[in-house]
Amino acid sequence: MKKTFTLRNLGLAILLIAVLACLTGCQNDTPRHLAIVYAATENNPVPAAGGQLYEAISETTNNFGSTMSIFVADSSNFRSFHYEFDKPSMNVSDSREAVIKKNYTSMAFKALSEAEAQADEVDLLGTVSQAARQLRSDKKETEKTEMIVIASGLSTVSPLDFTKGYLFCTPDEVVERVRSKNALPDLSFLDSVVLLGVGDVTAPQEKLSAHQVKNLKAIWKAIFEAAGCSHVTFAPDLTENSQKQHTYSVKTVDVGIDPDPDLTKVNYIGSLEFKAFKTEFVTEPEEIKTILHPYAEYLKRHETKRVLLAGMTDHYGNNDTGNMMFSMKRAAAVRQVLVDEFNINPDQIVICGLGYTDHPWRFRDEDGNELHSANRATIIVDADSEPARLFLRIGVHE
Repeated sequence: MKKTFTLRNLGLAILLIAVLACLTGCQNDTPRHLAIVYAATENNPVPAAGGQLYEAISETTNNFGSTMSIFVADSSNFRSFHYEFDKPSMNVSDSREAVIKKNYTSMAFKALSEAEAQADEVDLLGTVSQAARQLRSDKKETEKTEMIVIASGLSTVSPLDFTKGYLFCTPDEVVERVRSKNALPDLSFLDSVVLLGVGDVTAPQEKLSAHQVKNLKAIWKAIFEAAGCSHVTFAPDLTENSQKQHTYSVKTVDVGIDPDPDLTKVNYIGSLEFKAFKTEFVTEPEEIKTILHPYAEYLKRHETKRVLLAGMTDHYGNNDTGNMMFSMKRAAAVRQVLVDEFNINPDQIVICGLGYTDHPWRFRDEDGNELHSANRATIIVDADSEPARLFLRIGVHE
C-alpha cells in the first residue's frame, strides 16, 4: 500500500508539472495586440528604440498571432502600419523560429521609423479613438491589449486644442470639456496605456516649465482614466535621435503666462518655487515679477475685486494645523510681492492655507506618479467664487 501510494503521488506530481508547463507555455504564446499612436511631426522628438517601447514591441512580435498598428497623430488620423505576426505554416526549428521573430521586430521598428505626418495639426485624442477601435477589432476574448502614445501631448485640434489655453486648466476642467463634446473614447477594454515623451518638445515649440509638464501629464492621465483605462503610466522622456528629424511642422502652443487670467476659475501659480521647508522663494525676483504680473494687472483693472491666495503642500508629513499654517505663510509671501512690487491694495487679497487637504482641484499625487511638486503651489481665484468659499471652509485663514 505504501509503495502504491508513493507511485500514485509521483504520477500526480509529474502530471501537475506537465500541466503547469503547458499553462506556462500557453501563457507565453498568448497573442497580444499593440497600437502605437505617434505624433511624427517636427515639434516632437524621434523616439529612441529602447526602454518600454522596445519591450512592448518585442513582446508583441515574439508571440505569434499578435498584431501591431501604428497611427500617425496628425489631423488625418491615418494608419501607417498594421500587421499580424503569423506563426509559420509548417514546423520549423527553434533557431529558425527565433530568426522569424527577430525579423518581425526589425520590420516593426522600421515601420515606426518611417512614420511621417501628412497634415499640420496634431489630433491626439481623435487618433487615440481610432487606435482603440483597431485594438477592439484585433482582440479576441481575453487577449491583452496595450496602447503606447508617443507625443508631447500638445494636441492642436478641437475639442482638445492646447493653443486655446488648456495648459492653464485643471485636469478635471479639461476632462469635462472633452466629455461635453462626447469626445471621450471607450477604453474600458484596454489593459494599459503608456505615454512616452509628454512635455518633451523640440524647436520650434517653446519648452514647457516643470509645472506645465506635470499639469500636462495630469491632464492626460485624467483623460485616459475617464475613458475607462485604469492603468496609465508615463515612461521617461524620449531621447532625441539627431540622425533623423521629422520635416512636417505643426502649430506651436503658447506656454507663457496667461496674459488675461480667468479668476472665476482656479489658477495655479506652480512656477513659483520655495526653498524646502521654508517660505523663501527659490525663483529669482525678476522671474517672480513676470509670473505675478498678469494677476497684478487684473487687480489693478478691477479695484473692487478681491482674490483668494491659497497655499498647498504635497501629501508627505502630517496634515495638521501646523502644516496648514505653513502653507498659508507661503501664500502670504506671494501676497507680499503683489503689495510691495505692484502696489496692490492688500485689502484685495485674502489668504488661506490648505496643506494637503483634499479638494477637487488638487492633483492626484499618489506615491510614484511624479505629481508631488505640482501640489507645492499657490492657487489664486476670485474671493467670491464657489471654490474660494470651499477653500476657506476646509483650510485655515486669517
